[in-house]
Amino acid sequence: MKKLVCLGLAVCLLAGFSGCGPEYGGTTAEVTEAVSEPFEHTITQRIHDSLPEFEFTLYGDTSFETYESEWDGYSETVNGIISAIEISGEDFHQRLEFEFEFFWGYYKDYDHRRLFDYEFLFFEDYTNDGFLDFKLYQQMNRNGPSMFWLWDKEKHEFVDNEQLREINLENRYAISVDDDGRISSWWQKWNADYYEYIDGIFVKVESFDSGFEDDDDGRYWFEQTRKLINGEMKVVSYTREKVEDQSQ
Repeated sequence: MKKLVCLGLAVCLLAGFSGCGPEYGGTTAEVTEAVSEPFEHTITQRIHDSLPEFEFTLYGDTSFETYESEWDGYSETVNGIISAIEISGEDFHQRLEFEFEFFWGYYKDYDHRRLFDYEFLFFEDYTNDGFLDFKLYQQMNRNGPSMFWLWDKEKHEFVDNEQLREINLENRYAISVDDDGRISSWWQKWNADYYEYIDGIFVKVESFDSGFEDDDDGRYWFEQTRKLINGEMKVVSYTREKVEDQSQ
């Protein structure tokens, strides 16, 4: 059984499962209600015109906890573990087993059964082969740790891809497909890496970095683009502009 450890949200997840509650302004909120229940949820998707429509059924357990705090009244966390995805279609069946913790944040006046308004799975063509792959994402904004499965045309099944998971964990932001069919992985606010699927692996082909640089005569904003050229990432553009002193 595979397990994805989501370090970035470990504190939040532990709070949700232990019942100690989130912290508001340094004060731990009191749990006023706790509900745990198993869930089963089905999503329908066609990944290619040549294939039948598939049903993706997710199995797991959820933990709903309501908190009372002076900060915003009643709020609720929706935490849980998804333990399997069963995929079925005409003459097709596949079951994926793993453990994946998800976290859906705090909400005021939230009906926890609206959880399924959000589909958990997001379908994109990560390998640019015309077939949709998918990811299981941890938060409703699709950022944070995710798991990825790619459609293997030869095996005729979905295959877990650890490399995309590692890229996602490293940058901690959503992985998506841009207009050129490349994988884009944004991190921080103004930085990104771009990958292409080449000979079975994702190869970084471009990166964009920007930010502030302090020099003897003041602060500058820089922007730099590097591209893969003859097997090496090389700088193809670099600009720097002095930032005006806003204190004057």
